[in-house]
Amino acid sequence: MKRVKAFVLVQALMAASLVFSSYKAVETTATADVKLYWDELNSLSWEHFKPVVERSNNDAAMSSIAIESRSVIDKTGAFIRVRAVFDPQKSWVKNDCKTAYILNHEQMHYNIVEIFARKLRKAIATSTFKQATFKDDYNRLFDRLADEHEAYQERYDEETNHSIYKEDQEAWNTKIQAELDLLDEYAAPLVKLRIRK
Repeated sequence: MKRVKAFVLVQALMAASLVFSSYKAVETTATADVKLYWDELNSLSWEHFKPVVERSNNDAAMSSIAIESRSVIDKTGAFIRVRAVFDPQKSWVKNDCKTAYILNHEQMHYNIVEIFARKLRKAIATSTFKQATFKDDYNRLFDRLADEHEAYQERYDEETNHSIYKEDQEAWNTKIQAELDLLDEYAAPLVKLRIRK
């Protein structure tokens, strides 16, 4: 009974000459006004969603989720910080729909974002970029994974019928966890860039 909000990509990123922006990490907290970064030890709770009495659609809840990509530079080199992010300000749940089952469905949407954040980290870690074409090459990579992510989220909702099909929901829960485990090597948000002239 829900569909995921359109996938938003945040790229506060880099000119071809590798001018890097600063980055300030936001703590993962349970307040409703701070974006949450995905962490396997901190699952979503209904406190992370704005309660609503009624909506004009049939959705029970809506998660605002995205991949955030930021450049970081320090004395050890150039990095990209890639994180799955949940925005409590734009996420909501109908008051009469706050069940553990629906919350699990929303958590799986968030976990899917983390899968694609890990896929992006893997692609960055296993690539060598040319300085002259870095911006275009990175944007192509990012856009390709964003398209794959959007299709994956849509398939998840279609096959579970927005969590209504309980057996399919269970199968997806298992599938999503298996994919996270498979990409565990790329769980760290910070990825060092390899750039050549």
